Amino acid sequence: MEQFVRWYKPALCVFDPLQGFVPPDINMGSRNAMRDCMAPLISLGEETGTTFLVVCHTNKRKGAFGRDRIADSADLWDISRSVLMLGFTEDQGVRYLSQEKSNYAELQETRLFSIDGSGQIHAEGATWKRDREYMLDGAACLSAPSRDDCKTWILNRLKAAGNAMPTKELEDDAKAEGYSYRTLRRAKDELKRDTEIRYYQAGNGKDKVWYVERLTLPDAWDT
Repeated sequence: MEQFVRWYKPALCVFDPLQGFVPPDINMGSRNAMRDCMAPLISLGEETGTTFLVVCHTNKRKGAFGRDRIADSADLWDISRSVLMLGFTEDQGVRYLSQEKSNYAELQETRLFSIDGSGQIHAEGATWKRDREYMLDGAACLSAPSRDDCKTWILNRLKAAGNAMPTKELEDDAKAEGYSYRTLRRAKDELKRDTEIRYYQAGNGKDKVWYVERLTLPDAWDT
């Protein structure tokens, strides 16, 4: 490959995906191994004027964005002079191309585009929203059903307890059901905002206990 690049001096050389070109004995999870494997491209590109576009997979780890989203070896981020991330927006069929790193110039706007049935790309505008925001928005959308399930569970649990129970007891039961503290808190906040539950104190002094009470009994919740 090196001889080919030196002879033809192409303007662009694409590795798609990178995993298909890395030698089989290279551990892509090893920082030193990946740097030794990729570093020669830098000097070769400077010598021949060739730009190397390296395409790699991203991981599916929840909450990951930017550098942490590069699969196998985040060291690719450090080696690269410019990093572009692609993904789907919250709008149906619209994708984004976000520049996450640029060593030679200021970061550019994120480009939005769609691809029609014949494979043609259509520009859909631009935004300063980055990969981080899109990934966090996607995670929030995925967590919404869990939050709705938790709201249903809270109301049903309160109904079974006579419509009121100590807040601590409700939290312990929710944890036993597998709901995270964050999901429970958001579910309770939404129910309180919608005036479906309320909090009150009972007892005096050290015996005071916070309770949560179900206020409304819409048929939709009685499942």
